[in-house]
Amino acid sequence: MTESRQVYKCNICGNIVNILHAGMGQLVCCNASMELMNEKGQEEGLEKHLPVIEKKGDILKVKVGEVAHPMEENHFIEWIEVISNNESWIRFLKAGDKPEMEIVSKDKDFVVRSFCNVHGLWKSDKVVESKNEFINFDDFEKVDLRIAEITDVLPIEGSEKLLKLRVRLGEEERQILAGISKFYSIEELKNKKVVVVANLEPRMMFGEESRGMVLAAKDENGLSVIVLDRDIASGTKLS
Repeated sequence: MTESRQVYKCNICGNIVNILHAGMGQLVCCNASMELMNEKGQEEGLEKHLPVIEKKGDILKVKVGEVAHPMEENHFIEWIEVISNNESWIRFLKAGDKPEMEIVSKDKDFVVRSFCNVHGLWKSDKVVESKNEFINFDDFEKVDLRIAEITDVLPIEGSEKLLKLRVRLGEEERQILAGISKFYSIEELKNKKVVVVANLEPRMMFGEESRGMVLAAKDENGLSVIVLDRDIASGTKLS
C-alpha cells in the first residue's frame, strides 16, 4: 500500500513517481518493484542537501544546503517541493541553475523536500522567520571568533568528510570536527592558525564531540579554510 507524498524510483530505468493519492498494491516498473525513497533529514559536516527555509512576511525562500549544493551535469538537485497545509509547489531544476525557490503564501507551516540525482530525497520543516536582513552590534558581539592553532589532525572512522582537529586557544585545548577531508590533507592543516567560532553549542557527530566551528569559504572551485597571513597569538579574539 502506498501513502500520499511518498516518492518511488525505478532502479532499472530511473522513472520517479510522486504519490498524489494513496492506494493498494505495489508499484512496479520494468517488471520490478519500485524503491521507496526514504526522506533524509540529517547529514554530517558541511550541510548541502537539507533545505534551508526562510520566511519574511508572505515570502518563503528556500535554498538547498547551508553550503550551496553543486549543480553539475552529473550531480545536481533535480527538484524542490514546498508543501503547506493547503497548497503545494514544485520547481524543476537542471545543471547550472541555482538550487533555490521562492513562493508567496500566507501559511505558516511548511515541509520542503529536495531531490539530489546522486544522494536521493531530503526533507526539512524548520522555518526561520526573517524580520531584518541586518544584525545589530549586540548580535555580532554574541559570536565569539577566535584564533586557534591546529596542533593535531586525525581521521574519523566511518566518515568520508570529517576530520578531528585538536586546536589550542591560548591556554585552552579542545576538539573541533570539520567536514574538509576532501579538500585538505592532514599535513596541510597541522600547525596552521585558523579562525573558529568558539562559543558554538557543542555537537555530537560519529560519536565524537565538536566544540566550535572552523571558518571556511566555498565556491564551485573548492573550499578554503581561513588562515592567518601574520602570526597572531592563539586565543586572540577577533573584533
